[in-house]
Amino acid sequence: MNRILDFYSKHPIRYGVIIILFALVGGLPGLIRYVPASIGIISGNFMHIGDNDNNITAQGDGFVTLNGTARATEDMHFDPSNLKVPAGDFPAAAEKGVTPVFLFDKAADEELRGAVEIPHNYASGTDFKAHFHWTPVDADAGDVTWGIEWHTTAGNNDEILTEGTTTQIVVDATGSRQDEHLISGNITLDGTGLVGEMFLHFRIFRDANASEGEASDTYDDDAALFSFDVEYMKGSFGVDRQW
Repeated sequence: MNRILDFYSKHPIRYGVIIILFALVGGLPGLIRYVPASIGIISGNFMHIGDNDNNITAQGDGFVTLNGTARATEDMHFDPSNLKVPAGDFPAAAEKGVTPVFLFDKAADEELRGAVEIPHNYASGTDFKAHFHWTPVDADAGDVTWGIEWHTTAGNNDEILTEGTTTQIVVDATGSRQDEHLISGNITLDGTGLVGEMFLHFRIFRDANASEGEASDTYDDDAALFSFDVEYMKGSFGVDRQW
């Protein structure tokens, strides 16, 4: 017992990992009496490391969830070449160095479309953060307005693909350097009521004519997009079920 406590005092993080690993393989009951009070809380058929609000919880069956500040962000990365072009007003494909890009015109609002299943490890009800990786094709100064129009559906729940959408934008400046890798600010997508396995339907676009509220698009050339990313909060390692 003294050796276990001595190891915990010197290596608390490693000890916590060992506790979780034993929980995952069913060894938790035999370890309960060796867990110092500061490592977490044990009650009935679960154990968690942390406090009541911020913790890693191992259920009696070994399923692990992340809560509060123990949660981590993950990224859904969309290569624009894997998104779908509409019948009209779509960007031209090109390359910058070895990087494939789509050239969003200044003369018209161009767009790409897609749909993706919200990951199983998504922390239900938390917001998403969407942003754009792009580059200007010359060194001129100016703003580019990127936007996303989106909605969600749940399968077998009387929800339709043509339901109402939400449109949001972010304005980004060129930096006056040709071919510079720029990352826009985040657009926050409200996660209220959302859960893993729902679908996110969206179109992304350049608001070249600045028609959306608070838009500003003063860069007079193509904006070359090479990635669109949506960050989300992880609440577990997946769905608590097996087949």
